[in-house]
Amino acid sequence: ARANKAYSRFLKNIGAASKLSGKEQLDQINLSVRNYFADKLNLTAMAHTYDDLTASLSNDVMPAELEKLEILYQSCEAPHYRASETKPSDTDILATAQSLISTIEKALKA
Repeated sequence: ARANKAYSRFLKNIGAASKLSGKEQLDQINLSVRNYFADKLNLTAMAHTYDDLTASLSNDVMPAELEKLEILYQSCEAPHYRASETKPSDTDILATAQSLISTIEKALKA
């Protein structure tokens, strides 16, 4: 049941991110994406790593999508570990998260 509702929860949570900006928006994107995978793959939301995901997703998701996912994870976490530098805009990160999770959701249902 948890996995079946993962995508609808993601859409609700990512919608909340569009109303935020800056670090708060990145935190909401990060939370939305992590919660999606936690629900979909029965992981712990804030305790799983990108490597955990690749182990679970590599059979169903194309390598190009996995690379985008790695960049997304890094983009959401970067502000917590270092000062701002050249990075994708928050709007780009939000759009990437929405389209990438949609693509992964389709791949996992196939």
